[in-house]
Amino acid sequence: GLRKEPAAIGKWHLGWDWTHKEGKAKTVDNIGFTKRVANGPTDRGFDDFYGLTSPSGPPYLYMVNDMAEKQPNTRFEESGGGLYKIKGGIGHSDWSADGMQPHLADKMLEYLDENKDSDKPFFLYMALTAPHIPLFPSKEFKGKSKIGDYGDLVMMIDDIVGRVNRKLKEIGKYDNTIVMFAADNGCAGYINMDRINRKGHYPSYIYRGYKSHGWEGGHRIPFILSWGDRYGHVTDNSLVSLTDLYATFADMLGYRIADDEAEDSFSFWPILDGSGNAARVKKYIEDGRSTPGAKAANDGGNSWKQITDMMSGLYAGNR
Repeated sequence: GLRKEPAAIGKWHLGWDWTHKEGKAKTVDNIGFTKRVANGPTDRGFDDFYGLTSPSGPPYLYMVNDMAEKQPNTRFEESGGGLYKIKGGIGHSDWSADGMQPHLADKMLEYLDENKDSDKPFFLYMALTAPHIPLFPSKEFKGKSKIGDYGDLVMMIDDIVGRVNRKLKEIGKYDNTIVMFAADNGCAGYINMDRINRKGHYPSYIYRGYKSHGWEGGHRIPFILSWGDRYGHVTDNSLVSLTDLYATFADMLGYRIADDEAEDSFSFWPILDGSGNAARVKKYIEDGRSTPGAKAANDGGNSWKQITDMMSGLYAGNR
């Protein structure tokens, strides 16, 4: 089982230097799956990893640390389209589009069970592939939200977070465990948003734009934190970025960050321990040097912003 820490469970879509069969083209079909995969999470600071590389492209199999859990034994045919597209390619028959999240959730709970008798603190990074496309909720949640498959996936994620919290209580670690829940960007505007809006649900709330837009709806995300029951239901409107986790954890552990280390990270630990406010005072404005970001400018974050050159195609809709 997974016992080491820090551990990561879920999607890892960075790096993965696969070893290909000698003399063969560097395609997924020619990967040597009995070989170690370099540059994955266990080469980037994690001691344990269980997960997969992508929810919609081959190879369709799970990884344990730097090795394939099982060897490919089947080929998945290309199917669906748009929000439901599964690219054709090799994988293992125990993978399924609607079974990914329940399987990963079970592994998360397994990790907590494996560590229930340990006095050593643990760090678990949980990276679900949902609600990213393809939109395949599990059979248990299919149709539950009444606003489509995307809503069903969000409900399923909510249930998984609830299961994690219940497990922490069951093993007696809830009161002394910090649980953070966040997203990587605003909701995607291409997931049948008109239908979702007609049902009375507005993922961006009052903010303009969606995923990859420079407007606030593109980058304002949910960030929910619990530490046992010490905070109750408090809302803090401080400006926080996910890059601030580095400095926050450093503060929590008493680690002194060097001047040339994590320059873009600002601690919000004073909020958590009740001693003060978050250190961040300005947000980032995308300047168009990355793709597909919109060009933007501001006056240092004080009073105005200008966003121009909207993207075209997939990310342009639902402004």
